[in-house]
Amino acid sequence: MPKILENVKETLLTEGSELLLENGYVNLNIRDVAKNSGIAVGTFYNYFSNKDELVREIILNSWRKILIHIDTLPSSDEPLENKLFTLARYLDGFFKIYSGVFEAMMVSNENQCPREKIFSHLYSVVENIIDTSIDKGEINPSLSSYKISKILVPTMFYLPKDKDLTFEEFYSILNLN
Repeated sequence: MPKILENVKETLLTEGSELLLENGYVNLNIRDVAKNSGIAVGTFYNYFSNKDELVREIILNSWRKILIHIDTLPSSDEPLENKLFTLARYLDGFFKIYSGVFEAMMVSNENQCPREKIFSHLYSVVENIIDTSIDKGEINPSLSSYKISKILVPTMFYLPKDKDLTFEEFYSILNLN
């Protein structure tokens, strides 16, 4: 009688995530993911077509968990500065975990990297935060919220790698008032 496996996809995602964080993208091996999940390699391919698809799903699952918190920022009663600092902290934690994976994926196949999918949502959230602050009369920026988001989002991604400039220092030079 064949073995009936429950929650195979979730198990693959959990084991894949652990191995990804332990070994990095380049050293992530489908055989190891399958072995740790208690399945045959062929069964892996019933759920994911390749390693990149597994990694994208791992990253996007992690990102969806963060979105629950990020998506509440525009409507919160916090001042703009607090909203952006909170967003920066979430992103710092997320990108510290996955920035090396993004870079490795971009080198191997730029079109498969989930970074742009993540960035597009961030642009929208930051625009929303800025627009809400403008509507409340908190700020009167010289740039549109769209342009401000195009500055802030990539900066929030790359700034944690820069040891010479903090987000707080960067925010002070924005002069959004």
